[in-house]
Amino acid sequence: MKELLVDTSNEALSIALVDDGKILADYVAKGHRNHSIALMPMLVKIMEAAQWQPEDIDQFVIAKGPGSYTGLRIGMATLKTMAYTLNKPLKVVSSLEEVAMNVPTGIVISLFDARRNHVYAAAFDQDKQQRLLDDQYLSIEEVISFAQNLKQSVIFNGDAIKFSEFITTALPEAVVITDEWFNLPHANFLHRCHGEVFTGEAIHNVVPAYLKQVEAEEKWRQTHEETEQERQAYVKKSK
Repeated sequence: MKELLVDTSNEALSIALVDDGKILADYVAKGHRNHSIALMPMLVKIMEAAQWQPEDIDQFVIAKGPGSYTGLRIGMATLKTMAYTLNKPLKVVSSLEEVAMNVPTGIVISLFDARRNHVYAAAFDQDKQQRLLDDQYLSIEEVISFAQNLKQSVIFNGDAIKFSEFITTALPEAVVITDEWFNLPHANFLHRCHGEVFTGEAIHNVVPAYLKQVEAEEKWRQTHEETEQERQAYVKKSK
């Protein structure tokens, strides 16, 4: 099965081509803050290098977040359009699970910086291939508390290096990965991650996993009343 895999959920842009589990191309570039400009030219370039036509792709795979609001929308809209137009399946995968795949063994907690001492976090037991913590928006203190309760050695990656002093002070046995390559998203891992597959009209209902409201919405709700029904509707849409 030929798969096109894309991650635009954070600062790095990652694209991969996988054919029956074999990685044909794995492009990762940090610094592409404007994915709307970089994504399509790189898709064309990588497809031409593999001599693939869009019609050759059997499944499209997209990292659904959490992460950058703008980046998520760009990648999601692009692959939704391609999958629906070509009548091919669209698989959506957690960006945190993808990054955790950089660490093949041990208890891994992957973090994305959500600013203001908060993170997007998820935890995995890679040896048992089990998820220990669903993708959540948490304070770094809450993540530390969760890790302490595991009572096991923990490996942190993703944006964990930004919180390394705090982590290692609270968890002296913890390992914070500093090698940037093992902290970046690699789209080729998406084909090994758990995900949900959508086909046909159901593709239109796929939305990014934001996990929290954008700052403008948060400020608006500080001065406007919001019903519980409205709040739950937003949370449900973001999952």
